[in-house]
Amino acid sequence: MNENDEDTGGPVQDPGEVPQGPAVVRLTELLRAAMAECRMNPANLAEAAGLSKGGVSNILKGKSVPTTHTLDLLGHALQLKGPRLAELHRLRDRASVRTRRLDTYLAAAHRAAQQQQYPGLTDGVLPPLASIHVRQQIEQEAAAAVGDTPVAADGLEVLAQGRTCVVLAGPGGGKSSLLQAHMCADLERWKSGRGSGAVPVYVPAAALAAAPLSQALAAAVTAELATSGLTEDLPAAFFATPPAPGVRWYVLVDGLDEVTDAATRTRILQGLAAVADSDAADLYRFVVASRPVPDHELGMLGSAVPRYFLQPFAAEVLPAVALQWFTTLGVYEPQAVTDRFVAYLGSSRLEKIAHIPLVLGMLCQLHALRPECPLPVSRGAVYREFTEALFQRLHARGESGIHVQTRLALGRFGEQTVARAARLVDQLPELIDRAADCYVDDQRLSLLDLILTDPAAASPDRSLAREWRSFLLHSAARTGLVVSHGEDLRFVHQTVLEYCAARHATRSPVKRGERLREMFQMHADSQKKTSARWQSGSLYRSFLLDDGLPLETATVALIEHTITDEYLLPVSLIAAEVASGTGLPKRIVELTARKLEGVTRACHQAMGDRRFTRAVAKLGPAFSGRQLLDWGDQSLSAARALAAFEPALAADLLDELTRLRDDPPFREKNRLKAAETLLDLHQARGLDAMARLAADPFLFPSYRVAAVEWMRMHGDERALEISLDLARTLYQGPDQERAETLARTLQLDARIAGLVRRIAEKSGEPDPDDREMLAIIAAEDVMQPQVRIMAATVLDRCSAEAPGFLMSRAMAKSRDGFIREW
Repeated sequence: MNENDEDTGGPVQDPGEVPQGPAVVRLTELLRAAMAECRMNPANLAEAAGLSKGGVSNILKGKSVPTTHTLDLLGHALQLKGPRLAELHRLRDRASVRTRRLDTYLAAAHRAAQQQQYPGLTDGVLPPLASIHVRQQIEQEAAAAVGDTPVAADGLEVLAQGRTCVVLAGPGGGKSSLLQAHMCADLERWKSGRGSGAVPVYVPAAALAAAPLSQALAAAVTAELATSGLTEDLPAAFFATPPAPGVRWYVLVDGLDEVTDAATRTRILQGLAAVADSDAADLYRFVVASRPVPDHELGMLGSAVPRYFLQPFAAEVLPAVALQWFTTLGVYEPQAVTDRFVAYLGSSRLEKIAHIPLVLGMLCQLHALRPECPLPVSRGAVYREFTEALFQRLHARGESGIHVQTRLALGRFGEQTVARAARLVDQLPELIDRAADCYVDDQRLSLLDLILTDPAAASPDRSLAREWRSFLLHSAARTGLVVSHGEDLRFVHQTVLEYCAARHATRSPVKRGERLREMFQMHADSQKKTSARWQSGSLYRSFLLDDGLPLETATVALIEHTITDEYLLPVSLIAAEVASGTGLPKRIVELTARKLEGVTRACHQAMGDRRFTRAVAKLGPAFSGRQLLDWGDQSLSAARALAAFEPALAADLLDELTRLRDDPPFREKNRLKAAETLLDLHQARGLDAMARLAADPFLFPSYRVAAVEWMRMHGDERALEISLDLARTLYQGPDQERAETLARTLQLDARIAGLVRRIAEKSGEPDPDDREMLAIIAAEDVMQPQVRIMAATVLDRCSAEAPGFLMSRAMAKSRDGFIREW
């Protein structure tokens, strides 16, 4: 193939996919001739070059074309230099257009992955990812239902397995950094000739919404890598065929939650599932990274796809992460600075949020920039001070300063145009905030167009429309709040978008009040369809409430009035915000404590236990005002709210609530709900409570059977004996029949568990019949999770493919009426 040959435009055929023509023949001839000179066989050559035998064999047979780096390794092993090595490279370039494209892609993608995507306070970008990235642990979603200790693993090691999975984390939790770190490591291996299995490709989830997969990947990757050295557009055929023989694409889909329309998210996931179930299934594997989204949406990918939760930095890791930041930022005596920094975090409210990677990075940069200043006191204050520092950087003096660059860009159009542009620059934060208020609910909109629709951003003259748009694009990108994306803009991080949208509301007390009323209404009506800003996982409401964006007197009064209303829902919302690190005025925290105190006082009057009033001691003085609530059903909501402040005391309250009997204000079903909530706080106590409920003859039979089903799901060995007792003692009817069925199921669980143990104890590998039996057990949805995982673990030792599929099936939760959905 001539080096100028191009694709014919077929949907899946790429002329460069398979090496062909005289260049390939000549390349293999020269390599074999050099091998003969050195008296090497293919195995010797692979060992000398540090390459795989299979890869070298494919090259020598003309089945694949070596990358530039691989050819250099072969040339070095064969002692080829000068003109002889140059000839090999010339033939290589002529051999495959696809190989040349792959080399270009690998180089550009690696260059892009090395750079952090977040804003920096020094020169506008953060240090290279490798200098500050710290490995994070991930836990598989279903693990918590099986034992006290969830199975944790290194996030990079899990992704290195190349299997389809979902990675979930909260705002700023490190999802994008994990994908970037994997890209860096994997692309480094490919560039050095050690790649195998899959080539990673990063794509924002929103890019997959409106085109077939290969076309969407081509458009998105070309746009993403345009400034990273990509020299030509990548055609759809490049991603519709294997990157190399026997190699697949590992598609890293980031920011599913940033697709604000639920129907569009569903369409994207359905598309990925359809590809995984099509003839192209062997060509792709996927990682979907997102904040938590509704379970039924992720269910589109199938129950066999595991979900992992990315864990925050552990307390013992935080000092090491901070030290890496301060060292990389060039701080004087970084260890001493780290010690003071960590000590301050430990004595402040920031300790609750400093374990979040993005927040910790922002705090370290702020402290490095202004070591003499105290750190911000809340999440909102962190974002406020950070964005203010970004804007100050924008106005730095010197040739690179924004006003000097403005004159250079627009000076030829006259002083009036320059003056108008200078005013625009000063208004950029407000303009970006106003656009964010629309963009946060619909990110399909053009962010740049949203800014331009503001009269303050309009072009001073129609004839300057193109130059003005370009000027605004580059000026806005210099704020650090947004980055250029092709001919448009996007926010540098989803949390920055949510902060800017909330900051827009806080510019007016009236607007802030309207948003707060909307927030409380949305929180009270869980069935009402909510806009993206109010959806689970969004920090918009946190920033709206945070005193880091100072709360006006009228706003505080509105919140106070809402808290002292008769319902507990606003209190639970405020409690959750306090627990998550949102900075609220002392008065509001005290009012929240008073309301919780009213509930807990009423509860302990019924329970004869005064420990619960201590829950409010750390929040403010106890008030002797009237009790705000009756202690009945709402005490369960109070306990859940109390967990945000004092989880140990909340566990005590929940435990006591499971013991209430014959108390009409507290309905029987809430005893079971209290035990379910207690399971989340303290699994051992929760299971004890379930056993106590199942054995309580005064409890409704349906709730007793449900308690045993919870015990079975969590692998409690007491479940069998209790279920047998229920089957014997309950009156004939649906509940007794259900208890009998449950007892038989538990007996079967025990027999199957014994069978799996016997197979595991056999010497050597299981025989084919045993392996088939284990596979059936591991994949059976109705089987007890612990038994399924045990079977999958045994298979793990004897199968290269079973662990990925069967273990994920084994860890999947049932979806019946008594098993909580994730």
